[in-house]
Amino acid sequence: MCAMMVTSLDGAPAGPDGRSGSISSPADRAVLIEARRLSDVVLIGARTLRAERYNPMRAKPGDAAERELLGLAPAPVVAVVSASLDLPRSEPFFSESTVTPIVVAVDSVDTGRLRVAREHGEVVTLPRPSVLSTDLIHSSESRGLARIVCERRPRLLAQLSCYGLIDEADMTGGMPALFLDP
Repeated sequence: MCAMMVTSLDGAPAGPDGRSGSISSPADRAVLIEARRLSDVVLIGARTLRAERYNPMRAKPGDAAERELLGLAPAPVVAVVSASLDLPRSEPFFSESTVTPIVVAVDSVDTGRLRVAREHGEVVTLPRPSVLSTDLIHSSESRGLARIVCERRPRLLAQLSCYGLIDEADMTGGMPALFLDP
């Protein structure tokens, strides 16, 4: 698994607007795009999805031949980890992505929320109270989704690191959040 993270020089994972884009440079975005380009899965948390307002993940014609040669889907699938299933389902991210997003939740989540989540994406439930475990990775790998890029703020990355699941870490950085004007 590849871990992606942007951080400011003072350690903040986002700028004053709560988004990583405000501390990112064009070079940071180029690293992110390249990591995503040949991945099976882009793994994020629900908080990241809500803060960053992800665009739909679409197939890119320039990558089609290479992705096909590697046995990959036309575009990466985004897997969103959410304990509460409080997700912005009306966002184009859910309806316009090339591959239907996957929502990862615990099997004890409210059945009403689970039903609604299934109307907007594929839902995978895991048995543990913490979906941030090896079960999450094994679930992806059992679907043939082994090239995972995790884009998240420090908490998910730290938990995945504790399980020894991170093979590569790509960190980029921008100006300290305290120096940026809101």
